[in-house]
Amino acid sequence: MAEADEIAERKRLAKVMDEIIERGRTRAATVDHADTDEIDYDEHGLPR
Repeated sequence: MAEADEIAERKRLAKVMDEIIERGRTRAATVDHADTDEIDYDEHGLPR
């Protein structure tokens, strides 16, 4: 029975880790998009 509990716990942890990774990807995509929209560039292409 302990082996079945361990397998269930590993599956639960794998699901949680997948959710964390997906949130990180979503957040990174949002931050990347926000950064490019909010940075003001001068005539040389450098951020002000």
